[in-house]
Amino acid sequence: KNPCKHHRRPSGGCAPYVCTSSRRAYSAETAMGACGSTQIARQQLLALQATVDKHVADPGLRELASGEDFHATSTERGIQTWEHAHLVAALDILNAYQIDRSQGASCGPSAGRRKQQDDPVTRLVELLKRWLRQNAGNTSLGEQEVRSMYSLCRDVLNYQPLFAARGSRGLLCAVAEVHDHLRWQLREALERDRTCAELMQRVLSLSRNLVSDVFAYLLLAPTSFRQTDDLPSVEVVALWQTLPSEGHPFPDRIVAQVQKDMRGVWRTRCGALLAAFLASPSCVRLFGGEGADASPEAGQSLEDAEEVTQQLPAMLAAVRAEFEERGVRKDSGLAAAFYSPSPESPWRAYLDAVQELSDMTYILGEAVIHFQRLGAGLGDYGIIRAAPWFHPCLDALSEKLRRLRSSLNQVNLAVDGSIVFARARGQTVKKPCPSRRMGARAHAALERAVVGRSTHLQALARAVDELKCRSAADRLPTMLEGFGSTCMALQKVLTSEQFRMCIGDGTALMLPPIRVGEEPEVRGASLIAIADGAGCDDEASSRTSGSGDSSSRGKRERRRERYHLILASLGA
Repeated sequence: KNPCKHHRRPSGGCAPYVCTSSRRAYSAETAMGACGSTQIARQQLLALQATVDKHVADPGLRELASGEDFHATSTERGIQTWEHAHLVAALDILNAYQIDRSQGASCGPSAGRRKQQDDPVTRLVELLKRWLRQNAGNTSLGEQEVRSMYSLCRDVLNYQPLFAARGSRGLLCAVAEVHDHLRWQLREALERDRTCAELMQRVLSLSRNLVSDVFAYLLLAPTSFRQTDDLPSVEVVALWQTLPSEGHPFPDRIVAQVQKDMRGVWRTRCGALLAAFLASPSCVRLFGGEGADASPEAGQSLEDAEEVTQQLPAMLAAVRAEFEERGVRKDSGLAAAFYSPSPESPWRAYLDAVQELSDMTYILGEAVIHFQRLGAGLGDYGIIRAAPWFHPCLDALSEKLRRLRSSLNQVNLAVDGSIVFARARGQTVKKPCPSRRMGARAHAALERAVVGRSTHLQALARAVDELKCRSAADRLPTMLEGFGSTCMALQKVLTSEQFRMCIGDGTALMLPPIRVGEEPEVRGASLIAIADGAGCDDEASSRTSGSGDSSSRGKRERRRERYHLILASLGA
């Protein structure tokens, strides 16, 4: 029986009836997909890829158009615990949008549902979902990471004609809601008050990047050490494998074949200076981690390397005097372009750069790293009390950064003019000279360190200034006032009737009172102290025996002595 007037039995006899009206509609939709929708999808993909290239730095998220891992994933949250509520809310919004979209497509042809699994809209949503899942539980989420996704969503909202939706819950609506949550998350990231210990950790991290790249440049750009072409990495921790055995900070890390290949480098005048720098205790502490001093293989070597640290300034002075008197020769290790005896010869800037790098590493490895441990143990209060010692170190570090930049710029001008530009013009470069691979690696290191758009040196200078402001002594009264108000609020809660009802009267009576008093040792600053048993209720004191009272007084005396000792060590 023919179900309706549009149904016709196709030729073949037993074939089922087919609705000709729906077939015509499906054919029209297919034809439109072959021309109009395909063109729109291509425009959408190009626009989204350009936006992602502009804002996203993560290599795993940049290949939006060509990546194979941006297909539709589960609409479940996929996160057990989180740190940032706004990121989880944004993830729920995107999951809800995908559910609504898939339900809307389920009424159409199956080809439309399959198409949604890999179309540009799905790829953008999956990119955002992946970032949100990765960072919802990230305790160290920074401002720049949030700002990049915030800016990405804002730029997507500019393409309204490409992503117009029939209903009110289209892509742009979901992206706008995600944008709002990212804006609030960005506000929280900006308002988060970083501690001095966190800032010092960032200073040390940026310093390691800067020192490693500057050292790589000084090793490669102005020298003739072509043996370095065979090294897969010229990072400080990798070059430790190549140092001579005598005075080596980590003897068990030596690789015999690589050490043999680099033997000729460390025997030159400049090579010996660089090797002494790598083996110095300050460099080992800066790059070896917190356990460098206590490691079994490095303990004895660090004591022996103290002599190397004292010799490094003498070695620099001796090399400088030799170059002044006898000139720069082939055994110096420098390229022939640095052999000029004129007062403006670039070898002077090279030795100045080595000197500034060594001094900066000494400040970081011998002083700042210990202040960082002090901040981790005593918090901002300990660093602020130690500011009379700490701030001169930061001032000296800032001055060393300025001088290092000046010396490196002079060396770079000499290398570019005598070697790089000469090769580009087809001129003959005097030998010995660095290889092309050395030049390329040196240029990349210098761009990261000094001459690029966003360099380690600039970031480190900003971090040092922020740390100096954060550890200023004028923050101490405000901090202590905040501690006092917090403790008074705690005392009010702990002695309240509601608190007694929650935990029991007996436990509440045993709590010692909190008092805010004046301590002469801190020059009149308001400190918070907990009186161990002082002022407790009679019922609580009756539970303590005579021997217990003497033991408690002994503990209080010992605690007070330790407290005064800490204050004395901080210069109180």
